[in-house]
Formats: sequence, structure tokens, C-alpha cells
Amino acid sequence: MASRSRQRLDTLTQLIGPGLAANLKGVNAPYGTFDEARDLAARIAAEYGRVDHVVASVDGWWMGNALWDTSETEWQKYFIDTTTSHMALARAFIPRLAPDGSYTVIAGFSGHKPYPEVTGERIVLDTVDDLKRELGHEPLTTP
Repeated sequence: MASRSRQRLDTLTQLIGPGLAANLKGVNAPYGTFDEARDLAARIAAEYGRVDHVVASVDGWWMGNALWDTSETEWQKYFIDTTTSHMALARAFIPRLAPDGSYTVIAGFSGHKPYPEVTGERIVLDTVDDLKRELGHEPLTTP
């Protein structure tokens, strides 16, 4: 489990309890750029070997502004940074997956139904959903 926050890894470990925590491998590392995600994937493959399954749960929740009231800083943080992180992780990990491995993207429900003042989040989730669909049609190359 990769996280940019050691505290979140520790909280997750406490929440799932000792039985499941024994099987959880936590890695505190950045992954928001292509280089960071590549380094993370290489580190995990070197340390743990075969990559069986990846679960990408990157974005948070973005709500509160109408789309036309969204600042450029918010757009950068919630759209560009989030979609880049998803692309970077997919690009770094999918070629390293075992033949029977899986890559799962977790995204919120607002990507499937419009909600007031959540348009920005919906655009992010639609983009991530499109990325997920397209990944299945791309030829793989190994790192």
C-alpha cells in the first residue's frame, strides 16, 4: 500500500487490525509524477518481487464551487494533479503486473451522476473512468 502520508498508513493499519495488518505492506512515498510513480513501482518490485494486484485510490473529494467559480489553483490541484497521478501510477505499474494480476481504480460515485457544485469532481472522475477504459486497449511494454 503506497501513500504519501505515513499517518494515513498508520491509521489504516490500526483500522484493519493485526490479522490483516500482518499482510499489508505500507510504503510511504510520493507518486504524483511519472518519475515518482516509476520509482515507486521499481522500489516495490525490487523489494517484494512480483506485483499481483494494484488498487489505485488517488483522489479526494472536491466540492463547494460552481465550475465557473473554480480557481486555477483548485483546477490544478483537483483535476490536473489527480489525473496525472492516476496516469503515472497506471503507466508505472500495469507493465509490471503478473500475467494473472489486476489493476483496480477506486473512484467516487459522483462520476456517475451529476450533483450541484460537484461538477469539477465529476469531470475528474469521468476522465479517470475514460483512462481506465482506454488502458485495456493499449499494448503493453515492459519497464
